Amino acid sequence: TWETYRTLRVSLWPYLAAPPSGVSLGTLRWVLASADSAAIKLDPSTGNLTWPQPSGSDRPYVVVVQVSNALGTATLTIQLLVQMSYTVRLVSVTPGPHSFPWVLPIIRGEVIPISTGLPLPLSMPASVRWWRSSVGLASKAEAAATSDTTFEYSFPSALTSVGALDVALCHPGMTICTRQFGLVVSAILVSPPNPSVALSGKDASTDVPNVFSVTNIGDNVLANLSIFASSGPLANLTTPQALLPGQSAPVGITFLFPGSSGVAYVGISSPQLPLQYIPVSIAFTTWGPILLLQPSSYSALA
Repeated sequence: TWETYRTLRVSLWPYLAAPPSGVSLGTLRWVLASADSAAIKLDPSTGNLTWPQPSGSDRPYVVVVQVSNALGTATLTIQLLVQMSYTVRLVSVTPGPHSFPWVLPIIRGEVIPISTGLPLPLSMPASVRWWRSSVGLASKAEAAATSDTTFEYSFPSALTSVGALDVALCHPGMTICTRQFGLVVSAILVSPPNPSVALSGKDASTDVPNVFSVTNIGDNVLANLSIFASSGPLANLTTPQALLPGQSAPVGITFLFPGSSGVAYVGISSPQLPLQYIPVSIAFTTWGPILLLQPSSYSALA
């Protein structure tokens, strides 16, 4: 039976065998041994199962119950099949606020009710599943729909550890979720993460060949890579034009104008990456001839 707000109630008494004539069942004690959903509850005195707002599934949920009295204990296994009351549709995949160096998308979609004759649950989550194409190991999360049946999901930073992905959206009760789009993680790693360099003003220019290195830790080629001096006394950065997946390259600088110690900012960009600025700590050392002070008068030795 269905109660208000789509709570499923199942009485287990009809599943008990009739006792022999003249034998009383006495007081029964019901225990929920296991259930495929943590939301399924059992009243230990009445033997009634309740399941608030089940969203449905394409497979039965298995419930194992133990019932006991003075005569002994018996185990009862039942299967509950609740029809899915809605489907999930992908609306858009757009870049979200990034946490450099990762570019993580935001998925937006909607849930579409299905006419089953049953009341809709108040909560209609969507299942977001992703797996690496070459491995097939799946991860998943749920995104709750709002009152207007739309939902939004932002990928976590942990997503980046698995590389190029296949992504699917579906009802959380579906056993198999079909791929709907692919996702390639683009990222570049700066090492060391807080670069610093010591420069001297003894020459018109000072070359520092290896201030930091960049590594493509994503799964696609970073083409038209640009690493440039954004602010501060840096110029003529040596940088690769492209980085293959897993490839590293050093970045060098030329210091053109002497100045005081401080921080210069280096910009890193590519069509596959958002623009990011890396602070480089600069320590300047002033260089020049040493002037020896002499007394105002002196006597020459004979």
